[in-house]
Amino acid sequence: MMLDDTDVLRNDDARRIGKLSRRDMLALMGLFVGAFALAAPRRAWAAAAATARTASAGIVPTALAAKEFTPNAFVSIGRDGLVHVVCKHLEMGQGVATGLATLVAEELDADWQQVRVWLAPADIEHFSNPMLSSPESPLQATGGSSSIANSFVLMREAGAKARAVLLQAAATAWAVPAQALRTERGQIVHAASGRRSGFGEFVDAAAKLAPPSTVMLKSPSQFRLIGVEGATPRLDIDDKTNGRAIFSLDIDEGEPLVALLLRSPRFGGKLKSFDAAKAREVRDVVDVREVPGGVAVYAKSTYPAIKARRLVQATWDDSEAESRGNEELYAEFVGALDDEGLDVGSRGDPARVSGPGQRVQAQVLFPYLAHAPMEPLNGWMLWDGHSVRCRFAAQQPTTDLIEIGKIFGVPPSAVSQTVVMAGGSFGRRIDTGGDMVGELAQVCKAMGPGRPVKLVWTREDDIQGGFYRPMVAHRWQAVIESRKIVALEAHVSTQMPLPLPITDPGGKVTPVAVELMAAGMEDLPYDVPNVRCVLHPVTNRIPVATLRSVANMHTGYVTETFFDHCFELIGDDPVAARLRLFAGKDAPRLRQVTQLVAEMADWRGGQPRQGRAMGVAVIKSFGTYVAQIAEVSLGKGGEPVVHRVWCTVDCGQVVNPDIVRQQMEGSIGFGLGVAMYGEIKFDKGVRISRNFFDYRSLRIHEMPTVSVRLVRSDAPPSGVGEPGVPPIAPAVANALARLGKARPLRLPFAQGV
Repeated sequence: MMLDDTDVLRNDDARRIGKLSRRDMLALMGLFVGAFALAAPRRAWAAAAATARTASAGIVPTALAAKEFTPNAFVSIGRDGLVHVVCKHLEMGQGVATGLATLVAEELDADWQQVRVWLAPADIEHFSNPMLSSPESPLQATGGSSSIANSFVLMREAGAKARAVLLQAAATAWAVPAQALRTERGQIVHAASGRRSGFGEFVDAAAKLAPPSTVMLKSPSQFRLIGVEGATPRLDIDDKTNGRAIFSLDIDEGEPLVALLLRSPRFGGKLKSFDAAKAREVRDVVDVREVPGGVAVYAKSTYPAIKARRLVQATWDDSEAESRGNEELYAEFVGALDDEGLDVGSRGDPARVSGPGQRVQAQVLFPYLAHAPMEPLNGWMLWDGHSVRCRFAAQQPTTDLIEIGKIFGVPPSAVSQTVVMAGGSFGRRIDTGGDMVGELAQVCKAMGPGRPVKLVWTREDDIQGGFYRPMVAHRWQAVIESRKIVALEAHVSTQMPLPLPITDPGGKVTPVAVELMAAGMEDLPYDVPNVRCVLHPVTNRIPVATLRSVANMHTGYVTETFFDHCFELIGDDPVAARLRLFAGKDAPRLRQVTQLVAEMADWRGGQPRQGRAMGVAVIKSFGTYVAQIAEVSLGKGGEPVVHRVWCTVDCGQVVNPDIVRQQMEGSIGFGLGVAMYGEIKFDKGVRISRNFFDYRSLRIHEMPTVSVRLVRSDAPPSGVGEPGVPPIAPAVANALARLGKARPLRLPFAQGV
């Protein structure tokens, strides 16, 4: 296969930035404050959206309807020649709007400078995700690194059908056969006569023609945008930089009241009584009301609501609330490992794990984790007594409409939802009930018809708001005989992160439950003849959800550190052992990314050189194969300092190479921060982690230099938003082992080293 030899080296000066003096920082802050002051007057958010290259279709309702040629739900072209693409997935920083627009523009032969993207509104008829739903139960959803994979053919066909109709319209206008025409960068060309005109000239005639039912798509050798370096710069970056991009916090239609909710400090606590006398005295506070879930404070702007909420005196009934601390919670999950459990994957003779040979054991613990996107949850809503309009970033609009309809007592068809760009998510904006969407509906309903409400979560609300990545406990044991791993038994206890059944009517674990709770364990990449994998579900009062890379983050860590430890005991080189033991249909692609990353890093066994050692991890998730090698030294207190990370990725057909690299780099930073510092802490059930000062993320001077290489492939595209996360933590842990430290058995590293 052809390989992309471009290495991306970023943040070379990150550590120098981390050493800025206080005077330097104040100077930078002065520049920021000056720039902010220039932008301080309230902007016309709708006007900003109208000029943006990426926006929400519902914010400017006439934006698409005014286009003269709309052959399908995904493409509209105006007389001005601008090509408007509807992106059916939430843009939350991962670049999907640019990716889907690239697919359309490729087959349409559009001029990239004339492409605009609109985020689709809630509309299950046109914008379902077949990879996350079924024809019987369609779901409009973004997640599981499925956006490009499920749209690759669909969006290309949308562009190709639009192109076919334009060619027919031009052929009629010029009285030539359609086969004599070609398209080229937003123009239709008749080579024999030398005539050429932009798409806009033919949209009126094209609008009267029916698009073909089938079209011939380009072969990869014909691509001029898909997979081509630099061909499709991201469409949202300029707007996010200059302020034209619209997020739900920017929406001020109808001068909405800002609402903040006072919630129980313990999950499961219920409001007994409250005194809001002092809160009502705060200037610009409009009202304080009890709502399901707590006390809602309504004000004319955000700060008065924050100030007033602090003054509300509430008494809570904690008789059914969570009351344990972290150690007691861990005891619950560890204890669950002794239960009978549910089989999620066995082969050979599982009883062999009790037979002769060298026994290897490990128990690994993972904490609750918050998503902590840069933009906390928020949303805008208006109830007119008969129907609901709402605007916020949503990964699952379909379920949002159902929940809102139930709260207001109207059918989902009476709810109109505009999906707005998100300032990050990592899975946090998959609302499964009892979360922000329900709260927004409740505070809007309590205020009554005619007055829009904007619910705002502060950073503290976000960190303490629950719907965490579940706590997890793993217990693995293996038997080594004659320098081979001959048997393995793996147990995992965790919560189901989504409100879905764990078993089918016959008592078998569902494929969805395996993917969400034990992904990878049921299909280990290594050749071990005798295997048993067991799931031990846990339930408690702490609300949980999926976090970026879902179960692969913890199963990948245990798999790659446990096998690496076994290779060490056997005396095998970690890279050579993996290359030899990869098995099954995935083996060729796993071997390729492993060989490439070893070449990139100049792998020589990973042993310390000048105080730095290397560790390797290779994980397939969401159909994508990622290998990473981390170069690590020991810092203060024995904590790992990660200097460089080499990464190879095989995600099938690459759509936008730079976005794939961005996702790998961001995933490495995200995964490293979580592994190093991520942990939600409880004290007698009270969430004590509050903000970034005590829920640490990776800081810029801690970001390693990252080199990414892409495998060129004609395989169907797979995901890139999540697969870069799982390998980084085990790669660092394996490097620590070569520095004489134990692989951490309790995360985060800052605690477990």
